[in-house]
Amino acid sequence: MVELGKAYALRYTKGSGSIFGINKVIVAPNFIDCSIFMIYNEGKLGCAQIGNEKLTLINDQILDYDDLIVYKGQPCVINKWGQIFRINSSMELVPFSPPIGFGCRKNLIECCGELYVVDRYLVANQQDQTSPKIHVRNASFNFFRRHPLRRRRIYEADHPKAIDFKVYKLGDEELGGRWVEVNSLGDQAFFLSVDCCFSVLARELEGCKGNCIYFTDSNDISFALKELIRSDGSVFSLEDRSINWLSSSPVYSQMFWPLPA
Repeated sequence: MVELGKAYALRYTKGSGSIFGINKVIVAPNFIDCSIFMIYNEGKLGCAQIGNEKLTLINDQILDYDDLIVYKGQPCVINKWGQIFRINSSMELVPFSPPIGFGCRKNLIECCGELYVVDRYLVANQQDQTSPKIHVRNASFNFFRRHPLRRRRIYEADHPKAIDFKVYKLGDEELGGRWVEVNSLGDQAFFLSVDCCFSVLARELEGCKGNCIYFTDSNDISFALKELIRSDGSVFSLEDRSINWLSSSPVYSQMFWPLPA
């Protein structure tokens, strides 16, 4: 058994459901005043101490963050324009890449020690509705109990659908951290979900095909990576740029057995 990645979710002490409105959580390495960072309410960046109900908003000038990652021991965040920031111990955002890509949603992935961005192009469903924003600077996690869509079931929402992907690799930071577009992942495969993103060497995971991106259109952390084994799992091929339902693949059952907990 091989560990491919770690995913985190925030849950109430009473009940088994994840806190609605929290989109991504990472554990902060070696931070004294903050234990976790999170993206919440579809783009705000916050931090909190584990066991503390207080949630603090970081940098209220930018409210359009897409993803978080711990890269080289430091928490990093990317906004919708494709610019990456390090979060230092003073809770300051330090940019270390130029903007990149014109897609709708960015994901960060570390592969073979290098940092990649997957830029997802979406088409909105006519019935898609944007979640109401929570306008708050510092709040308690109990605030999320009153989120307008807290009781909304995942299948009641029609999510925007992915129609294309582009992949970029960050160049040498000492030379300015320029982006390089990647046209092939070789034998690597990327897995994208709202709670975690990771890469695998395809030949080491039975049923996995290299040069592909496995993803779900769902943006609900209650299901997250598990959504890949439901009806929403899809696979994008960088070779022919096709998108197919993962469940239609003849090796689908080999890849996801046993099922994610």
